[in-house]
Amino acid sequence: MQIKKMLLVRNNVIRKYIDICLVFIALMIGTYLNLNIVESLIFTLMIWTILNPLPGKYFAYAALFFLSVTPFLLVLDRKVQAEEYAIYAYYFLVLTVIMGIYEMRHKKNEIIID
Repeated sequence: MQIKKMLLVRNNVIRKYIDICLVFIALMIGTYLNLNIVESLIFTLMIWTILNPLPGKYFAYAALFFLSVTPFLLVLDRKVQAEEYAIYAYYFLVLTVIMGIYEMRHKKNEIIID
């Protein structure tokens, strides 16, 4: 019994190391593709979310934040930054939809299993 627990802990540690390596690789890919730091972080967040799913509502909050800041930037005549924020909002909306689909499928599988 204790050996099974030790193996389970070992497998979890190995999985965490693999996840960290994959996230680091995603960050390096973002750098290789000449993405700016924010786009690289969003890409890395997307990869990390695939590995460790988060509720979609967090991405929706981020999208709403970027969408709500965009009009103020336009009023302040910062069109380039407003366009970047609109693009970030789009990225987070896409992540929200992906996580929504994942959550629906996950709940559907739980209902079938029960």
